[in-house]
Amino acid sequence: MISTFIFDWDEVIVHSDHFHEYAVGQVITKRGWSFSHDLYLRHFHNSLREGFKSYLLSMDYSLGNLETMIQEKKAFDSEYEHWIEPYEDALWLIENLRDTHTLGLATRTRRNLLAIGLKKFGLANTFTTLTTNEDLICIPNKYRVALQKMGINSNLHNVTAIEDSPLGISDARSIGLKCVAVTRTHSANRLSEANIVVQDLRDLNIQKL
Repeated sequence: MISTFIFDWDEVIVHSDHFHEYAVGQVITKRGWSFSHDLYLRHFHNSLREGFKSYLLSMDYSLGNLETMIQEKKAFDSEYEHWIEPYEDALWLIENLRDTHTLGLATRTRRNLLAIGLKKFGLANTFTTLTTNEDLICIPNKYRVALQKMGINSNLHNVTAIEDSPLGISDARSIGLKCVAVTRTHSANRLSEANIVVQDLRDLNIQKL
């Protein structure tokens, strides 16, 4: 029986990719460099640092620009709150689980942005643990770090991750977690490694899982 759910943040609970794509695009295009939605999807599916690094290497640009570009993107943080909106099906699922299950959150989002979103959506006291980008320096698998924080080292079959991306699903499945994927950013075919794929989290059958 599932006792614990660990939620991803971006494009699972909050619609935020459009903000990140906008800010990254501003940093890149101000230099006169090429940028598109496809380039964003290709390179910025991990941390901000890895995204810019991947982009620069693919375009044969100097990595000497990396730190400056990261700081320039962070300068848009003040706009974050005005861009983001919650996914209603995620809020519904959280509300229906919070009294009966342990809930954690694991994301590659930076801690300051996560705090803004949690406050805006009334979720500040919802999750027993928060795993953010700052926690992933030594261990890149966010779910492994989340489990350590939650003190869970056995009965992993009772833990389910809620994801939207192939990378997140791979992280969860590689350490033995069940995974539910929601088709926000990728087609069902791209998410096939998950145990269950849904279009709307309100369709999730907890008993079946």
